[in-house]
Amino acid sequence: MGETCSKTRILSMVVVVLALVLVAVVVAFIYRETRGRRRRTELNENNVKALYPVYFRDQEEQDAFQESFFESFYSNRTVIKPTVDSEQACSFNCTFYPVRQKRMAQNGVQHGCCISNARFHFPTNHTNIKGQVRTFLQFGTKKQYFTVHACTALIGCTGCVCSQEKNFAPAVVLKIGVQKVDDIEDTEIDYFSFPGCCKCINT
Repeated sequence: MGETCSKTRILSMVVVVLALVLVAVVVAFIYRETRGRRRRTELNENNVKALYPVYFRDQEEQDAFQESFFESFYSNRTVIKPTVDSEQACSFNCTFYPVRQKRMAQNGVQHGCCISNARFHFPTNHTNIKGQVRTFLQFGTKKQYFTVHACTALIGCTGCVCSQEKNFAPAVVLKIGVQKVDDIEDTEIDYFSFPGCCKCINT
C-alpha cells in the first residue's frame, strides 16, 4: 500500500511539473509573438518604408528622382507631329518673349502664353480633397515629396489662356483623433490636390 502511495505521489509530481512546463512554454510563446508583433507595427522609418515603399524617399533617392523629373520637364520631351487638320486658327503673338534657349531652361518652360516651373516639397500639413487639414507622416531621413507646379501668364500674349490643373496624389497621414501616435495602425492613406500642370487653352 505504501508503495502505491509513493508511485501516486511521484506520478502527481510529474504531472504538476509537466503542467508547469507547458504553462511556461505557452507564456513564452505568447510573449514572443506579442513582442514580435509590437516590433513589426511600431511606428518608425523602417516599418513605414516596408509598409508604404513607394511613398517615402530618403535624400539620395529624392535627388535621383528629382534629376530624372527635371531632365524630362526641361528637355527630354517627344515632339508630336501634326496629324489632324483644324479649321481653327492657332497663332500666338508673343513678340516680347523669344524662343528660350536650352541654357535658359532653369527659368521655366514657355508654352504658348504660359511659363511653367516645378519644385518639390514635403509638407507637414495639407488640406485633403474633402477640405480637412491632415497631418502628413514625415521622418528625419524619409519623407513624402510632392511635385508643385507654378504657372505664369505672359502679359500681352494672345492666342490662348493659361490655366492650371490640379494634380491629385495619395499620402500617408496620421489618423484623426489619435492621442498617442506610436503604431502603424495610427496611420492611413488620404488624397490631396496640389497645383499641377500649366496649360495654354486656345481662345
